[in-house]
Amino acid sequence: MTLHAPPDSVFKFLDVHENITMHMGQPSWATFGATMTTTLDNLRGQAVGSVINVEGSVDGIRLVASERVVRREPPFCKRWETIGVPRLIVMGGYGMGFEIEPADEDCRVTVSIDFELPRTISGALLGRVFGLAYAKWCVDRVVDTAITAFAANRPVALRSGWISP
Repeated sequence: MTLHAPPDSVFKFLDVHENITMHMGQPSWATFGATMTTTLDNLRGQAVGSVINVEGSVDGIRLVASERVVRREPPFCKRWETIGVPRLIVMGGYGMGFEIEPADEDCRVTVSIDFELPRTISGALLGRVFGLAYAKWCVDRVVDTAITAFAANRPVALRSGWISP
């Protein structure tokens, strides 16, 4: 996506993990109706090494993932990846992040996610069927959140990027 905003403003917004995970607190088709709660450590997801925990449940199945920020270079990029083996339905381990590129008075933002299939047979099957759609949904939620946040600054285009398994 291209936003009419300086890279540092966009980075500061996307760097606040609550801004880009609020969609997980609402049930949707993509989460099979589950709501997920995000808990941040004292670094609040804003430093390399910071830990972010995500948990919820769907139909009595407990869902859990721990993430660690592995790259953070303001105002250009940030990436976080799962620690260990997450307990999710359509994804195994994953990495997600964003890159910001200055473009005159605007900036181009690319949001990406890559993931492994779950290790169980049923999880791998569900992941093959729903994993790409869920990954695209995750990326699109972050993109939509950024567009909404900077709407007063006149977003000029939309482009989301995502990586399949």
